[in-house]
Amino acid sequence: MLSYVRWALAAIALGLMSPAAAAQDGEVFQDWRVRCSEQEENVAVGGCFIFQSVVNNQTQKPVMQIVVGFLATDQSPAAVVTLPLGVRVGPGILLQVDQNEALKLPFERCLPDGCRVQFKLEDQQLASLKAGVGGRIAFQDGTGQNITLPFSLKGFTAALTAIQ
Repeated sequence: MLSYVRWALAAIALGLMSPAAAAQDGEVFQDWRVRCSEQEENVAVGGCFIFQSVVNNQTQKPVMQIVVGFLATDQSPAAVVTLPLGVRVGPGILLQVDQNEALKLPFERCLPDGCRVQFKLEDQQLASLKAGVGGRIAFQDGTGQNITLPFSLKGFTAALTAIQ
């Protein structure tokens, strides 16, 4: 079952960093977008998930993407964080919402479009995201330098409600 969950989470995130997938974007809820795809029906409830991309202001290229959806198997919420290739995978990432305690998560794997952290959202984590204003993802680049990227939670609850 766990391997299916990992496959399902990866399938939810596949294609989000590619330009071809961007043409399928759906409804926007402040800083979060909804995407639905017939190809994802066996993975996400209703084939839909929400996502937010963090873009480098200088290059206009994505440097982080967060995807949240509900697995079709048990309708549990799950998330995928994708970071660029070249990150130091050993330390994993720290995900923090507002001033709550940071959650340490390991990288699952690196693919041509980036390195992924995939995890199910426990009730407390989901409640924190819904109530939060913003968050941070901290990780290390290939040289060991600490990097922290902020993300917004504006529109998160509305977007998540739209796909339930």
